[in-house]
Amino acid sequence: MNENFKMGAIFSYILSLIFIIIGFYKMFAYYKPESFLEKPVNCYVGGDSYNFIINANYSTAFFTLALFCGLIGSTLLICGYLSGKVEPAKQADITELDKEVGV
Repeated sequence: MNENFKMGAIFSYILSLIFIIIGFYKMFAYYKPESFLEKPVNCYVGGDSYNFIINANYSTAFFTLALFCGLIGSTLLICGYLSGKVEPAKQADITELDKEVGV
C-alpha cells in the first residue's frame, strides 16, 4: 500500500475523531450563568431553548464533517489498496499490444 494514501487516511480519521469530540462538546456542554461575572459555555443568546437549538445545529454540522472525513479516509485506504494491486505495464507488453493492433 502506498504510504501517502495510508498517512492521508490516518489524518482523515484523526480529523473525524476531533470533529466527533467537538460535536459532543457542543451537544452536552452548556452553562448559562446567573451573573455577568461568570463565563458562559456555549451560550449565544438570552433564551435557553434558542441556545439548545443553536448547539444542536452546531453538533449536527460537526457530526456531518466527521462522517465526510471518515468517508474520505476509507476511500483513501481503498485507493491505496487498489494502487498496490495494479502492476505497471512493461515496455515489452506495450510493444506486443501494438503489434497485435497493427500500429
